[in-house]
Amino acid sequence: MSGHALIERIYDDLRSAVRLVTGNRTSSFAVFASLAIGIGAATFTMAVFRYLLFQQLPVPETDRVVRITSTNPASRLDQFSYPDFDDLRKRATVFDGVTATLYDGFTMDSHSGAQPRLTIGMIVGGDFLKVMRLQPALGRGFRPEEDAVPDRDAVAMISYDLWRREFGGKNNVLGRTLRVNSTEFSIIGVMPPGFSGINLGGVTLHSEFYVPRMMMGALSDPSVHPLTDRNFRNADVYARLKPAASIEQARVELARIGNELQNENPATNRSESMTVYSQLGFQRALRPGAAMGAYLFLAVGALVLAIGCVNVATLMLSRVPVRARESAVRLAMGAPAARLARQFILESCMVSAVAAAAGLGIAGLAAAWMRRVQVGSGMLPINIDVQIDTNVALFAAAISVGSGILAAIVPAIRCSWGDLHQLMKSADPRVQTSRMPFRRVLLTAQVAVATIVLVLSGVELQSLSRVRGADPGFRVNNLLTMAFSPTQSRGLTVPQSQQFYHQLIVRVRGLA
Repeated sequence: MSGHALIERIYDDLRSAVRLVTGNRTSSFAVFASLAIGIGAATFTMAVFRYLLFQQLPVPETDRVVRITSTNPASRLDQFSYPDFDDLRKRATVFDGVTATLYDGFTMDSHSGAQPRLTIGMIVGGDFLKVMRLQPALGRGFRPEEDAVPDRDAVAMISYDLWRREFGGKNNVLGRTLRVNSTEFSIIGVMPPGFSGINLGGVTLHSEFYVPRMMMGALSDPSVHPLTDRNFRNADVYARLKPAASIEQARVELARIGNELQNENPATNRSESMTVYSQLGFQRALRPGAAMGAYLFLAVGALVLAIGCVNVATLMLSRVPVRARESAVRLAMGAPAARLARQFILESCMVSAVAAAAGLGIAGLAAAWMRRVQVGSGMLPINIDVQIDTNVALFAAAISVGSGILAAIVPAIRCSWGDLHQLMKSADPRVQTSRMPFRRVLLTAQVAVATIVLVLSGVELQSLSRVRGADPGFRVNNLLTMAFSPTQSRGLTVPQSQQFYHQLIVRVRGLA
């Protein structure tokens, strides 16, 4: 067959499929609705599944970025002290760069007229943007000298969202000041859009600003010295592997460096060593039980999709008697059986393609709702940042084609293969019921799968109900809460903060 003839045949098949679909609007809409709900559920659960188990940093060549942890008998996922980090950065040879990060809560005033508020910021190494391969949306990143002398360079970069929300997205933000705790920082740049922080344990802590680690003394308790104390371990360490280096080579080198630091600093590093994880490996080591929950959640979405496919197959089988006579006529006129089967599959795939678009919309709405769900305190921007990205969209396209083919294959076989006498006989209403036992099998399967989904949903709802109804051990009605930190906002030491809280309690009790 020539290429021109093949194109004409495909065009004729598509035109026939459109005519048949639009000619049976009620049935087509039922198929569309069933598939849209099934594909939407499966797509959303896949997005959550990828977020829980396969989320990586939104940076270029993200598979080359690894997480380095300090290991000891109590944990293989411990954080670093800054002196150990400095020694690691000087001695490592398998990395293009090594950087440290620290999330913390701070009071922030953007001088925009709004009330100072408690938010999340990141204290980062001066080479953070270099290691992550990030380019500022506006302004510049940190210079090496700004991460060299403690408490000298009070500069900050702000998040893209903060720039748009509180500074109107204007270029004159550069040079303006941002008060963090009790320290004024000069804004030197804006982080790129799409990067709001680093995922930790299944939630994304959206950082509003970034400051160099040498400013840590101005932002922490004056009684501690994190930049020089090896016992003070609160830094997360990331590195970018050199192009020719492997993660196994990095593990060998880190073990050597860890042994050297043990020998050089026996008082603080006697039981401490180092290792490295890929981003996915670290997430799974951090939350070993998350995989079971993620697979269960994905299974529920797959079951909902299976119910939709079974429902579609049942609807299409109900049309077999009508289509059988049409197929018999076309076979009698010389149409190949394979072409008739292709016609059925093409019709189903057309409807499922439209249903996939609607399913993506449903999944997008569900993901947007989940992103608005805040974890923990409502004052801090901690969210479950589920996204419907390109990979999830490709998954939706794949399952739409697959479900379209699976839903149409049985009706296609019933109406396309067999002699003309059998096809004409199957169109007789008097023998429809006895000739279609497979419909009863599908209906039984549909009821069984729906029962499983209902049972699983009921178990989850019962668990949530028990959690909500659990006695926390204290009275929760008619309570007001507030959050503030005298250590951060007023620069008090821990003993001074304790005295402040004691005086506050006495004064509040006096108001009752």
